[in-house]
Amino acid sequence: MKLKSILKDYEKESVQLVNFQKSAVSFNQNTKPHAKLENSGILEMTLIEKYEKYLGLATMAGRSKNELFTGILDRIRKKLKVWKEKTLSAAAREVLIKSVAQAQLTYVMSVFKVPDGVIDEAHNLITNFWWGHRGTERRAHWVGERS
Repeated sequence: MKLKSILKDYEKESVQLVNFQKSAVSFNQNTKPHAKLENSGILEMTLIEKYEKYLGLATMAGRSKNELFTGILDRIRKKLKVWKEKTLSAAAREVLIKSVAQAQLTYVMSVFKVPDGVIDEAHNLITNFWWGHRGTERRAHWVGERS
């Protein structure tokens, strides 16, 4: 098959081996099921379907980009909920935000272009945690003196 020979040429030229056991292939939804199986068999790669995950992120994006990132927002929401139940100093909240919540977003943003709406929602979740908001209770956002 032409694609397999291209991958072999890539191995020779780049001096990098393709691990076919760890590699996966996906096809357009219009591809016939028997063609998908036949080609994945020839390539010796696993056949994946839409929305499978690798390292916590979807391997393929559909039409709705917001849907793709609901998992990351849910993970952040879950962690912040657990942290809200504890009495934490401002320094502890800052460390948790930077080392966990923002780190998860940074990782996702290094792989995908994240929609502005998702970034805004994550920002609101983190801001509310930072300022100590609980449910509908709002707290003041203090502003320092400007010099």
